[in-house]
Amino acid sequence: MLTQAIAKLANLVAIPSVPGQRNAQIVAHVSELLKKHGARVQIVPSPINGENGIVASVGPDVAGGLVLSGHLDVVSTEGQIWTGDPFTLRREGERLFGRGTTDMKGFVACALTLMTARAGARLDRPIHLFLSADEESTCRSVESLVQHATAHLPPVRRVIVGEPTQMQVANQHKGAVTFLVEVTGRPIHASMADQGISAITVAAQLVNWLDEVMQANAAAADATGPYVPNFSTHTVGTISGGTSNNTVAESCRFQWDARLMPGDEADDLVAAFDARLASLTCCGRNVADEIIVKLTREAFFPALLPVADSAFLAEILSACGANAPSTVPYGTEAGIIQQAGFEVIVCGPGNANCAHIADEFVEMAQLKQCLDLLGRMV
Repeated sequence: MLTQAIAKLANLVAIPSVPGQRNAQIVAHVSELLKKHGARVQIVPSPINGENGIVASVGPDVAGGLVLSGHLDVVSTEGQIWTGDPFTLRREGERLFGRGTTDMKGFVACALTLMTARAGARLDRPIHLFLSADEESTCRSVESLVQHATAHLPPVRRVIVGEPTQMQVANQHKGAVTFLVEVTGRPIHASMADQGISAITVAAQLVNWLDEVMQANAAAADATGPYVPNFSTHTVGTISGGTSNNTVAESCRFQWDARLMPGDEADDLVAAFDARLASLTCCGRNVADEIIVKLTREAFFPALLPVADSAFLAEILSACGANAPSTVPYGTEAGIIQQAGFEVIVCGPGNANCAHIADEFVEMAQLKQCLDLLGRMV
């Protein structure tokens, strides 16, 4: 099984399914593999970006069963320095290197190995597979998958989202929302700066405000809480603006990522942002009525919340030989799936610390652990 999973992982890594590119190649590859082994496969279009997800099933068409959930997209390697081709799986000792090995084609390869191995077996309950298209960008594809499953599959509630947890069982994480902020000011020659409005100056005030909000959150945080850090955070990941050194900038834009504690709402954040706009200044004067600030919500996923007295959690903890679940610091599609009425845990091979960076890798022992767990759960 491990040999088969590694071979499947090599094929998945070889397809550079990065955001912004149509994912037809990897969808066709996975679909053909599953159909060849007798799985029931449905291609499910994403609602906004023209990419496709997959819902597949093996076993009897009855209620119950287990959903294995992952995503087919990976982050770009642009600007990263790898020691080998990121889209060719290579082995060094007990590590397998390549883009997506941890996040999260390693889990997908294990799920495909299980699905193809069990497709012709006599199963009491079905195994379902959700593969979304855009987890690394908009998180919209998974919405279509759960809608399709609710409408067309027999009732099923148990879901394993295989994001990298080093095969620890996690049952909670923060939510997240990302925004694009676009500021339009009034350009003028730099020698007359007092008569213009610099979009960069205004954007800088908003960026500084986000840091102030995060520091206030940190000061009020409960140090004994389950999250690390145990407060909502705000990050400006990219910023750009202006046209030349001697021109007051007409435009500036930045991307803002908020990781929200359960109970902190994106709408409240937007309201606070709108209130801050009223006090923006440039050259010593209030400019709120003279500029345009456009806030666009790019992606959102809710927090994953723990479920009390969960038989599913107890079963998977027992299968893993663990006593208690953990919390992951990153977000996943699990919150979206949970809000659709499914019971969800997060558990998958790999260490999130090496996701999204150069020389991403997964330990072979982690893949074996994953295969063993999935085999016990079905």
